[in-house]
Amino acid sequence: MEPKSIAWFLPAFNEAENLPIVIPDIYGYLSSLAKTFTITIVNDGSKDNTSLVAEKLAREYPQVFVVHHKINQGYGAAVRSGLQASLATRHELIGYCDADNQFRIQSLEPMLDKIEMAGAVIGYRLRRADGLKRLVMGRGWTSLSRIALGYDARDIDCGFKLFRREVVAAVLPQITGRYAAISPELITRIQLAGFAVIEVGVEHYPRTLGSQTGDNLREIFGSFLDLYHLRREIKREMETNVANRS
Repeated sequence: MEPKSIAWFLPAFNEAENLPIVIPDIYGYLSSLAKTFTITIVNDGSKDNTSLVAEKLAREYPQVFVVHHKINQGYGAAVRSGLQASLATRHELIGYCDADNQFRIQSLEPMLDKIEMAGAVIGYRLRRADGLKRLVMGRGWTSLSRIALGYDARDIDCGFKLFRREVVAAVLPQITGRYAAISPELITRIQLAGFAVIEVGVEHYPRTLGSQTGDNLREIFGSFLDLYHLRREIKREMETNVANRS
């Protein structure tokens, strides 16, 4: 599929070193792909120079924009801000990748071949390029969230996803996750709304600049709390739907 328009965004927390590498690559790729496009950097209250770097990139590249959170709100909040900003562009496709340079925008190509058959195409890492601690934590979180929510996806936290605009518009008002639970929440909501989700393998590269932040205590505790509340909410919604049909 050759999209007429696409909105791409990047959640970013303390990624001042990676953004000058990632943005030119994405910009060049989307320039050759779509008739119109936007790239939005969501600066989630970074404590380094991410704010200044992002604004500099926005001045250098006409289709690059920046959304700032005054304080760090968590990965889920950054994704929600990115989805909201992307919806406002009214582009036909919406996608995102993490700003840590562990993915390559060229992985979008096989996703575009599948998006006509689904509401969302999500990546799964062919070979996860993380240390043992993150590998163990990732597998544990995926198993737990799959059991809690009943979604069908093998690598829910892969930070490379593509959606049809109408799908995001349908589910975004229900999305509440502030931390890592945003990923299983998105896919669960999309599947419950009746849209198909297709998985595509993507390459994953080691982080060479900056530092990981997903294993701090606030993120971990907030993710588990969000998952608990989300499970209760979805169970209540499903019971209400069954009652209304009977």
